[in-house]
Amino acid sequence: MKLSFQEHFPLRPYNTFGVEAFAKQYIEIRSEEALARLFTEYRARTQQPLLVLGGGSNILFTGDFDGLVIRITIPGIRHTLSQNTVKVTAGAGVVWNELVWYCVDRGFAGIENLALIPGTVGAAPIQNIGAYGVELKDVFLSCRVFDTHRGEYATFDKKACRFSYRESYFKREARAGISLPR
Repeated sequence: MKLSFQEHFPLRPYNTFGVEAFAKQYIEIRSEEALARLFTEYRARTQQPLLVLGGGSNILFTGDFDGLVIRITIPGIRHTLSQNTVKVTAGAGVVWNELVWYCVDRGFAGIENLALIPGTVGAAPIQNIGAYGVELKDVFLSCRVFDTHRGEYATFDKKACRFSYRESYFKREARAGISLPR
């Protein structure tokens, strides 16, 4: 699997404001393996700025980005049933509303109030998305995250995510450059 970088990449289709902007470099990541490889092979060679881009609904470009834009498009939704419990797993690149409708179409209750929230599944824990009295933390079990400092994956349960109103570990400590706890 070769990592495929694009130069001077147009970002207009990837932000909901439709602002004309370009990334110095761009890569689309479609698997966990590709993300790990990106940081193992590429990140060790450069210190240029990085921007991880999901659905583009929470970003406003005011000019070109002089670094690498990483767009996460890891696909897939699956579920398992055990007694009266449903566990739904989705790739970070799945559009959030597609996950909601996947659950609604199968009669899985719990996230229907979170319909039409823009963005991707991978971004949902950062913000602890919520609407109409329901927050992600109310139905959340765990997420698999990639520590860009250590170059490794970890699993976070609800407690480790430190959810509060529109907040999480990922929005506070992780953005401040604090590595994932061991």
